[in-house]
Amino acid sequence: MGLSKISLDQWSRYIKLKTWIFEDTCSTIASNNLLLLLNDIFPKKFQSKKLGFDKSHLPIGFHFLYNNQPNVTLGSDGYDNYQAPMIENKQAYRRRMWVKGNIEFYRSPLLNEYLKCTEHVHTVKTLGNATFVNINREFNNAQSLNFVENRTLIYKNDLYHPVTNQASFPKFNDTLNIQLSYNDIIRYSYLTYNCHKIHYDGNYCREKENLPDIIVQGPFMVTLLLYWFQKLHPDFMIKKFTYKNIEPWLLNDRVTLGCVEGEGSYKLQIINEGKGKVYMEGIIK
Repeated sequence: MGLSKISLDQWSRYIKLKTWIFEDTCSTIASNNLLLLLNDIFPKKFQSKKLGFDKSHLPIGFHFLYNNQPNVTLGSDGYDNYQAPMIENKQAYRRRMWVKGNIEFYRSPLLNEYLKCTEHVHTVKTLGNATFVNINREFNNAQSLNFVENRTLIYKNDLYHPVTNQASFPKFNDTLNIQLSYNDIIRYSYLTYNCHKIHYDGNYCREKENLPDIIVQGPFMVTLLLYWFQKLHPDFMIKKFTYKNIEPWLLNDRVTLGCVEGEGSYKLQIINEGKGKVYMEGIIK
């Protein structure tokens, strides 16, 4: 066992003992700014009216706007290092990516309501030359549990290499074609206090990570799918969404949102039919 493995094990034991608490308010202004962005992306029949200042609930998928990382100590890629694997106070890996997660919904908080996020690292697994960090986040208002989110990030030094396999797609019940602009992607980063360079700096992407261009944020993809699904099925009570990022969604890629109905559940995908790629897939129950 080499020094690096020992150091990573020490960091893993240390980080799993820590707890972070992020307090916030579910601002109507932030949610309306996200609605403006979504209305610029979706066709008219999927657009929403501006949220009022009454006792409205936070729309599902909008929680990524709140209780975010402090961005006090940024890594070389611009993202916050407060949960990154460290060796001797230096980041152990050059790259990180959001790879999967799930959200369990109990009670949507009211807009302008206090919201507390209690966060801890649940598991750390090193496989080969990569480390997977799973983070558990519990959201509560002053009275009750609102929802629980788990997210997994992968940390590695290997540069990006595209997958050459062509994916097969199911027969969708509903589809929608969309394309995001540079402004769409960077606006979402501003709204979520995300400084990760892979979402705004094309030169960094090409020179440091071998990415052809900037990529769409993992939470943004989740938000797009959840927002679209709720427009398709407004009466369906979402209890859980489990998702996985398959490949990076690059700037200027025109994609298809697809929905397949199952027994008491729906499968959602973001695909690029022309390239034969699946960017994200998830299950709603």
